[in-house]
Amino acid sequence: MSRGIKHKAEIIKKELLAPDIYRISFGIELDKNAEPGQFVMVFPPDKAMLLGRPLCVADASSHSLTIVFRTAGDGTRLIASCDEGDSLFIEGPLGNGYPCDKGIVKGKKTVLLCGGLGAPSLLYLAKKLSGTGGGVQCTAVLGYRDS
Repeated sequence: MSRGIKHKAEIIKKELLAPDIYRISFGIELDKNAEPGQFVMVFPPDKAMLLGRPLCVADASSHSLTIVFRTAGDGTRLIASCDEGDSLFIEGPLGNGYPCDKGIVKGKKTVLLCGGLGAPSLLYLAKKLSGTGGGVQCTAVLGYRDS
């Protein structure tokens, strides 16, 4: 995907993780893989809502993109009301992502701290750092308001 261009993406999986918290995976070919800490603009299906909602990237590959978000208003409620097989318009990936080239050393232990809905992008970071060729041992400490 390129900045400024909306691409139609099909919902391939939708899960309710907790009350008002959703994980949605889209089948989409990205021009550039989304990195941990980046976001995408997801446009609600109601064409009267012109603005996209900035939602964090929870995981990405060359053929799919996953977001995790809380319904907080009409736009995110409309996005959450979509079902598998429906399509939405997405723009991105946007933002700079986490600065992984600073302070992280292969073979060393790294502790990642966050709370709330920052957790999905931080877990994606841990996956990237410890995955193939990453060689970083990660411990994630996550906090939430309640269970």
